[in-house]
Amino acid sequence: MNNMYSYIRQFLCIFLLASCSVELQQEETISTTPVELTYCETVEVEYVNYSNALLNSSFELNQYIDNLSEESMDADREKFFDEIDINYKYKEEYLRYLENRIEYLNNIYELITSNLECNFPNDQSITIEQVKKAEADLNDFLNK
Repeated sequence: MNNMYSYIRQFLCIFLLASCSVELQQEETISTTPVELTYCETVEVEYVNYSNALLNSSFELNQYIDNLSEESMDADREKFFDEIDINYKYKEEYLRYLENRIEYLNNIYELITSNLECNFPNDQSITIEQVKKAEADLNDFLNK
């Protein structure tokens, strides 16, 4: 019987030691080396941030419209614009989108035109006509 208690005590000691032992893990560290950006690279980062904000604003409006019902996106879009005059929530969402659109387009346009020495590729340019179109869309919506 003493032998059995001895085995149980040994087993418990081994079990406790195993469960309480420190588990060594290697920590994964990521290090980056700071890089000085040129002026034009800094401007391009700012441009990318504005462009991403513009795309995100459009995406959020589309998500809002798509989540109106279980129907297709086209059906939800049709409902959204058919009911925009009577549904204040739809109106607020669309107004927020139009205001954000003007802000981001205007910021991009000003950034590009005030930094012509940075040679933005043509696919990144925003024309004054696009800014004016966004402003006209907002004015038309507000004057309904």
